[in-house]
Amino acid sequence: MSIRDKRIIFQGTWSGKKRVDAYFRKLRQVFWKEIRYVQFKERLRDYTAPSYRKTSQELLLGHLYDGVVTINPNTQDHDGIHDVGKILVHELLHAIAGRGVSEKIIERREEYLWNTFSSDQRSYFYICLFAKLRQPRRGIRIRATIPK
Repeated sequence: MSIRDKRIIFQGTWSGKKRVDAYFRKLRQVFWKEIRYVQFKERLRDYTAPSYRKTSQELLLGHLYDGVVTINPNTQDHDGIHDVGKILVHELLHAIAGRGVSEKIIERREEYLWNTFSSDQRSYFYICLFAKLRQPRRGIRIRATIPK
């Protein structure tokens, strides 16, 4: 289980919007400074929630705790399979915003940023994800949409 910790430089086209590019730089900085590794885990549940809450029983898309991003790569909803790059951006937004920001605001911000990023910026998050990926002991199939 090896993890590469070499920083990858972004060499691609920018979105052209100042605020979106500033968020991209901030997300990149948080990823390389605060995230130790990324791991995939099937059937990811929120174990930090109290047992009386219904959300503790629901499957999560991703989870950020103590510098470790855990992503459930096989989650689906009515729209189809969730994108692992988009989940990574969502968890990095949680790291930037802290505890005071609601999940709804993070989701709106993530949706706007992901749709506004250039294809090179979206590809960069896939590259970062697999650069710090801790390999599981058994194989997990990953379905990812490659941006065009």
